[in-house]
Amino acid sequence: MRIDINKHENEKAAAFLMAFGKTAERGIKRAIDRAVKGVRTDAVKAVKKEYNVKPSLIRKSFRIDKSGGILEATAIASGSKIPLIDFGARPKKPEGRKPKAGVSVKVKNTRKILKHSFIARMKKSGHVGLFQRRGKDRLPIDEKFSYAIAQMLDKPEIAKEIELNAQQRFSRSLNHEINYALQKAGAR
Repeated sequence: MRIDINKHENEKAAAFLMAFGKTAERGIKRAIDRAVKGVRTDAVKAVKKEYNVKPSLIRKSFRIDKSGGILEATAIASGSKIPLIDFGARPKKPEGRKPKAGVSVKVKNTRKILKHSFIARMKKSGHVGLFQRRGKDRLPIDEKFSYAIAQMLDKPEIAKEIELNAQQRFSRSLNHEINYALQKAGAR
């Protein structure tokens, strides 16, 4: 997902740069940095509305690179798929035997039962996960996963909400920086 500022904000930033030079450049960088930091916050809120995932998992998946020498900043979400056990699996802990109905998880708004699934702790690593057998035999078993955070963010409704909020945040920050520079210059 790429977020660009709209034409009006570009023109406003260019006029600000022309009038105030280095002061304006620092102000624009601060506005960009505020907007990109807010992308993570907006992503947490937007993904939580749609999916039953812990906010800490969403925050951990982001890497934010602030604007350095150039007027550009990035917020990149990456990571692997999230284990289904992190979506409120019931039962929560491994039991002595497999649950009759299976394990229930709540990925989106409704709880679903995954038949023939069970919670288990791996002997060597101690990892607890939600598993299913590949066939009739006891082994091999496979851990079940859901989407990665980046895949959740690619959903059009979520991406649009994040982009709109980032543009509004940049606009507010840029206006604040312009007013601050004008005030400091004594023009206000």
